[in-house]
Amino acid sequence: QTSAFPDQLANSVSSFAFVFLGSWVLLSRIDLVRRSPAPGTREHTLAPLLGITMLFLGVSSFFYHATLSFLGQFLDIFSMYTFGLLLFFGALYRAGRLRGGYALAGFVAASILFGVLQFAYPDARRILFAALLLPGIILELTPWVTGHSPLSRRVWAMYAGLAVMIVAYGIWLLDQTPAFCQPGSLLQGHAIWHVLGAIAAFLVFIHYRRTPHAARSN
Repeated sequence: QTSAFPDQLANSVSSFAFVFLGSWVLLSRIDLVRRSPAPGTREHTLAPLLGITMLFLGVSSFFYHATLSFLGQFLDIFSMYTFGLLLFFGALYRAGRLRGGYALAGFVAASILFGVLQFAYPDARRILFAALLLPGIILELTPWVTGHSPLSRRVWAMYAGLAVMIVAYGIWLLDQTPAFCQPGSLLQGHAIWHVLGAIAAFLVFIHYRRTPHAARSN
């Protein structure tokens, strides 16, 4: 066991891609970047939660790769689950099927459930993550949520994010194999996964901005 900190340099540093882009999303909410979803839309409420989730992803990932601790591993995977759940419950909220309070309660309850599942079935984390992402992605490509055809240019960011995520997920899986896992190299497949994952998450923010919904008055 090494006493170096961070334990995995490339994987730790690359986690800050989530922190940087998550901060961008949060700053847009207070109109410093001037690319926030317009006030009075559901996306104006949802965007900060996306930014906070991205920060959680970055910080927990850094903590895990810097320390290689059990707690860090749990938080790293758990933060990924929260992103998938936010995408799903955010889609229901954007579609007007759940009010904000109910969507938030569902998000918290489901996060607790998947946290328990993570403890019970730790080897299923990659399958669980993919299963969590799919419902939200599918919903965000339907007129039921976006108000636009799946072929509309308005939803291009979601397709771009999906493409980036597929590539990132493939790299994540390959990085577990002996042929691609090179612990002594500065170029790490897992670090590439971090950067591409952060870009995919930021594209969700752009998707929100391009497909806004007026907030409910009640």
